[in-house]
Amino acid sequence: GPGGTPAGVIHAHRAMAGGLPAVEMSLSFFPQFGDIVWTSADWMGAEALFRAVLPAWHHGVPVVARAGGFDPAAALELMSRHGVRTLYVPPAHLGALAEAASTRPHAMPRAIATGPEPVDEALHERVIKVFGVHANEAWGVLESGAVSANLAGLMELRPPSPGRAAPGLSVEAVDERGRPLRAGDRGVLAVSPNAPGSFLGYWGDGGGAARRVNGWLLTGRGGFRDLDHYLWPDPPAVADGAVRVRGGTVLPDEVEAALAAHPDVAAAGVVEWPAGELKAFVVSRGRPGEAAFARELQGWVSLTRSPMEVPSRVDFVEELPLSMDGSVRRGDLLDRPIRVDAPSPDDRWPGKGR
Repeated sequence: GPGGTPAGVIHAHRAMAGGLPAVEMSLSFFPQFGDIVWTSADWMGAEALFRAVLPAWHHGVPVVARAGGFDPAAALELMSRHGVRTLYVPPAHLGALAEAASTRPHAMPRAIATGPEPVDEALHERVIKVFGVHANEAWGVLESGAVSANLAGLMELRPPSPGRAAPGLSVEAVDERGRPLRAGDRGVLAVSPNAPGSFLGYWGDGGGAARRVNGWLLTGRGGFRDLDHYLWPDPPAVADGAVRVRGGTVLPDEVEAALAAHPDVAAAGVVEWPAGELKAFVVSRGRPGEAAFARELQGWVSLTRSPMEVPSRVDFVEELPLSMDGSVRRGDLLDRPIRVDAPSPDDRWPGKGR
């Protein structure tokens, strides 16, 4: 993970049930008769498991899936073919799904949940326009589980707030000593003592941002609660040198190292493309820069890195622009022209259709 090995989070068996109130609210009083669930999130991630897959199985609701990464067009086809009525779509995928739905026939879901990252008002409006329903957010960190949610029709949506604390929970902004602050005062968002979805601790000697003070679970995320009890979390902090890709944090240096470990790669540079994806520039060791080689490199990275760290686009270059200290000048890579002379879309953007 970014910054080294991530801290292991230990949850009790009650963790999934502890997050159900917020999850069920975000999915519009899930479950309802005829619900079939689909999520675009990676099943190896906590969001997919705790916000879609495990709650569905807990209630005996079918979950459908397809092989491969997120593809908006394929997702819409799957929804129509299998009668999917209930979705959990992370914010990083929601815009692309709405964009695809605006240009082709598709099923109309009963409920769409998103989060935990904020969704702005413009995206909310696009989702309503193409799907006819609001996207309800559920918020929480890995250590706390989902602890707050929106539910259109039951409460006013105030983007980018993720709504109010779920039934049975209190979420407040507290100071360093775990003392709740007044409405509107900024502090650390914390979950009330004995919340069933809260974690037991970190694995081994690992440590993360969350901690318990005076009984409250401090999530490590700043923010405040307003007079109407809506929560306003601060945007997640991004470490120096890291970028946000598909809702997660990625260090390009680590992806470059994974690419450079391939025996046919002499050097690699990785940048964040404006579309919120990773693009790799690769100097090969004499091997032709073909689409098959690009797909091989994507598979190589996927063996050691998470799906969000696999470059969606690969370009082969003769050399990389380097600074005096030997580091890659990523700004110069972003300024490179697109390969309009490539013989096929596959050669221009290998892996884009994955």
